[in-house]
Amino acid sequence: MSGIGSFVRIVGAFARKDFRVLRSYRVGFITGILATVYGLVSFRFVSHLVGDTKYFGSSSEYFRFVVIGVIVSGVMRASMVSTAVSARRDQVEGTLEILATQPISLMALGVGWAIVPIIEELLAGLITIAIAVPLGFNHITPNWPATVLVLILTAIMFIAIGFAAAALVLAIQQGTAAAGAAGAVMSLISGALFPISVLPGWLRIVADASPLTYALRAARTAIEHGGDTSRLIGQMLTLVAISAVLLPVGLLTMRLAFDYARTRGTLARF
Repeated sequence: MSGIGSFVRIVGAFARKDFRVLRSYRVGFITGILATVYGLVSFRFVSHLVGDTKYFGSSSEYFRFVVIGVIVSGVMRASMVSTAVSARRDQVEGTLEILATQPISLMALGVGWAIVPIIEELLAGLITIAIAVPLGFNHITPNWPATVLVLILTAIMFIAIGFAAAALVLAIQQGTAAAGAAGAVMSLISGALFPISVLPGWLRIVADASPLTYALRAARTAIEHGGDTSRLIGQMLTLVAISAVLLPVGLLTMRLAFDYARTRGTLARF
């Protein structure tokens, strides 16, 4: 229990610090919501051009497809990129050296770096759904507890990749760009804004290797077909299995990167 209690205290300390910073820069959150409104309205008009095709039966069906894609992609970016961004910030500010001397587990450090951006993105997802409903986000049978669980599992899965991005920051100070590029590629090929079936055959094989593909499938089942319990459970177990593989790998890369940076004396570096 002491290990769990220590983990909660450390992550809570990071969260309190980042919430104070977030309160000081509220305009950024507000402009993000305005950008979401602009994007949803744009996609609603675009959906009228896409509806009633072999891929979508109506414009509303495509709009639902895109809204869920936007929400899940946002959680992915918050989980993956924010870890690298926070690591780089602490590296530049010199606080990473101090953190490295404290009895803090790498898991607590990585989760602490990402916890507030993830909470912020989950809140943004709820706001996105609230905005999308009057625009035509309807004809769904959601399982809201399962939806929340799927988004949490998505965050866990991609925070593991964020650990690897943070490791790049520790080693070569360049992980943020790599995480951003990886997120953009996964959003493009994994079916966030258009179905995978429109891709060339070889690219569909690549899409099947993307963790985002499975997160999107689970989220769409939870929101649009929440009553299909057997399919939903199977998809959530897939997310758990992927996380179980990625988390140890991500933590190992962070451990190796910390050791490398300590050896070279580059824990604090511009």
